[in-house]
Amino acid sequence: WRARDTPYTRLVSRMFFVGLIQRAYHPGCKHDCAPVFEGGQGEGKSTSLQIIGGDWFADTAFKMGDKDGFMAIQGVLLYEIAELEQFNRSEVTEIKGFMSSTMDKYREPYGRRIKKVPRRTVFAGTTNEGEYFKDTTGNRRFWPVVVGKIDLDGLRRDRSQLLGEAVH
Repeated sequence: WRARDTPYTRLVSRMFFVGLIQRAYHPGCKHDCAPVFEGGQGEGKSTSLQIIGGDWFADTAFKMGDKDGFMAIQGVLLYEIAELEQFNRSEVTEIKGFMSSTMDKYREPYGRRIKKVPRRTVFAGTTNEGEYFKDTTGNRRFWPVVVGKIDLDGLRRDRSQLLGEAVH
């Protein structure tokens, strides 16, 4: 992501990839944090997440916490929360609550019973702004990372290696 090479960015990267793999192999495990990639428009933030998530990526907007939200993330391993600066304080609180869930409980349309599905999805945020939270309670669930122009070809080339290292 062309972020500064610091112990913090290395830790965020490691936790992000390991969390992604943990949710894939152990649905329902606790993983309630998300990196937030900060950078200018056209830097490749969203595309980089699509590359990492592959066929299991989504970014379609939905209302977090309602039935449609729970159904929207089924079959999704990596979900992008785009443009965090658009959220107000109550929405950020909803996002944090939604991200913290280890079990998705919802009733499908025309379904008779509530389904309980262990959560497989991890989240990552993207923003073009340096200030995007209006919540004063602290935002420990969000790990900001300032990025540069992302090497998308390099990420495509190294994706399997990165995921393999996270498995190991």
